[in-house]
Amino acid sequence: MAPPVMLRTFTLFPKLPLELQNLIWQMTFSEPRAISPENCFREWWYGRIVSFLSPVALHVCHSSRSFVKSVLRHTSIHIPGLRGWRPLYINQACDFFILTKWDVQMNVKISDFIADPTLVSRVMITGIASYEMLQERDMINFFSQFSGLEEVAIADCHGLCTVSSIGGRHHSQSQAKNEETETERNR
Repeated sequence: MAPPVMLRTFTLFPKLPLELQNLIWQMTFSEPRAISPENCFREWWYGRIVSFLSPVALHVCHSSRSFVKSVLRHTSIHIPGLRGWRPLYINQACDFFILTKWDVQMNVKISDFIADPTLVSRVMITGIASYEMLQERDMINFFSQFSGLEEVAIADCHGLCTVSSIGGRHHSQSQAKNEETETERNR
């Protein structure tokens, strides 16, 4: 039996059904990204900023570009240390914007970083000690700048707590607490 031949090109892609092509293109941008000023600067520093800010499918062909533009939302991002704004395509279904406890305490304006803050639907805050800190008045005022916010995740040394707001109702889930409960049940 002859060994398998590795193909360098796949010329039949245009003949695939459009739904299958779109699923393949979607896989190129379905991995969640942690977007923050620090992460963007790091990607720029290592020469990966273009692929970080805009998916490869935007640069392949008209069909892929049209599909990406129908799914992702376009805005601009300001990267600290660099002049001007860079284009950013946001996948609202999975991209998270990372903020620190300091950003919240200093009441950092997200519009200094993202040109259209209404596109921010998921935020992860690091360094928050507890869910109760989110209830503080300053915290609530801080979140008023995110009109499109659907989910807030809090990462600290005790695990991950996710607070979702869907239709005006808030839901809270603590991964660390759930794991403790599961451990107790198994005893």
